[in-house]
Amino acid sequence: AHGEYIATPLRQAYENGGVFLLDEIDGCSPRALICFNQLLANGTFSFPDGMVSKHKDFVAVGGANTTGQGATRQYVGRAQLDAATLDRFVQIDVVYDVDLETRLTEAEYKAHGGDDLSMVRVWLKRVRDVRDQLAKMNSTALVTPRASIFGARGLAKGFSIETLTIQILTKHLSEDQRAQLKRV
Repeated sequence: AHGEYIATPLRQAYENGGVFLLDEIDGCSPRALICFNQLLANGTFSFPDGMVSKHKDFVAVGGANTTGQGATRQYVGRAQLDAATLDRFVQIDVVYDVDLETRLTEAEYKAHGGDDLSMVRVWLKRVRDVRDQLAKMNSTALVTPRASIFGARGLAKGFSIETLTIQILTKHLSEDQRAQLKRV
């Protein structure tokens, strides 16, 4: 602005230490990410106002829905990332933290006017039952913590668990998959 360089959060973390999240990295253009290879692997990076040394406490995290090998059945818009970029990251598979999911779901329910937490607990049990059953069926259908949170909003607004099950949990399932689920 006005010819003056303004430091970005990336610059601040790189120079002063901190964590920078490259969220949805597998949705980025692989060509655009190549410029980050220097930032990730070298001790310096060229910013618009000059070369900057990397702080010893700088950490870059690439959040992704895939392993960077390209589109999958669930994530059709994902790019295959360059091997040089992938080589600069350690892959850590993250499982859902059920305690965090519970806290977020309860908070969302309360924030939207809900006052009977027993309803949320029934909903969370339903979400986790469906999630577990789909995993055992090797289904590609996703039941993420978003399902819990979106359901909490619906419960607070007066929707029934049965309605939310159809609208959120089984909306993308085939009739055969729905039939395989036990008591949903």
